[in-house]
Amino acid sequence: MKKAAFILILPFLFLLSACEDEVKTGTVKIHLYSENLKNHLDDGTYPDFDIMVETLDIELYSLVQIEGLTPEYYMGDKYGRITISNVPEGTYTVHPLFMNAANDIQVTVSELGPAQETILMPKNGTYGILVHSNFKTKEIRRALSIGISRADLLGDRAEPPAYRILPAVFYTDGLFTSAAISESVSEATTLLGGSSFDFTYIYNTSTNHQAVADYLKAKWESYANIGTVTLQELDWDTLQTTAYIDKNYEVVRFGWYSDSNNPYAFLEAIIDRTAYSSAELDQMTTELESALTAGDSEAFLDYLDRFHTLILDEGLFIPVYEYIF
Repeated sequence: MKKAAFILILPFLFLLSACEDEVKTGTVKIHLYSENLKNHLDDGTYPDFDIMVETLDIELYSLVQIEGLTPEYYMGDKYGRITISNVPEGTYTVHPLFMNAANDIQVTVSELGPAQETILMPKNGTYGILVHSNFKTKEIRRALSIGISRADLLGDRAEPPAYRILPAVFYTDGLFTSAAISESVSEATTLLGGSSFDFTYIYNTSTNHQAVADYLKAKWESYANIGTVTLQELDWDTLQTTAYIDKNYEVVRFGWYSDSNNPYAFLEAIIDRTAYSSAELDQMTTELESALTAGDSEAFLDYLDRFHTLILDEGLFIPVYEYIF
């Protein structure tokens, strides 16, 4: 599948050349982030948006396309804000990348003042499981993923099963990956090898998490080479410290709500929290930084594809189902 080409521009301020002296221009200010972040702000936990972003230690770097401008594609700052100056007066369509057209907005630019718009992304995410990079081999880690039946686990529930890392809405507008989970009991049996082993699965307190854990334990223990799967329930704060910060786990639940339409942060979080490292990853990271600096859209998209493939090949993340809101 051909990837859509776009130019990523890192600076917060974009200066566009004026067309003619007589052409009136204005400024566009766009703030793009997810409904999930709005909910965090609305409940009064954080006094303002910037403090919330700093406290949660997130980087939004939202991505949009604006038809009729040159260049067409822009990346916001870490707070998801994009400011574009010297824009000819008129009405423009702003399209958040990797999203459905239903998320598009119209902005009208005038010399009288900046066109300010906030775009809220749908609240979506993936329910999944992290497998520490030091746990067994990548073949065994992958076996844990392909050896379960998502349809059996979900039963009559409305959530769609997940076979890739990101929610389905992200795989539009040029974000493409051929990597996906293909369930196979026979392949999982082969990948598990001949030695029996035990391990612990950690999840945080929740009736739903308990039900998922019970299913996984029964399914994984049905394989001859997997002995006892010990279930360990922790409160949310303890789980975050134990697993996500100290990285003291073998297999642990890891859900994700999208903060913006830039998927890089989630992929990076998986790598970080599984403590994975390799020469290949170092090279890919260098290439990503070069692509962003050069505004090379094809390289950026290719990096996301390769990153996604590496995570699944190494068995670092087990996608289970998409969140439905």
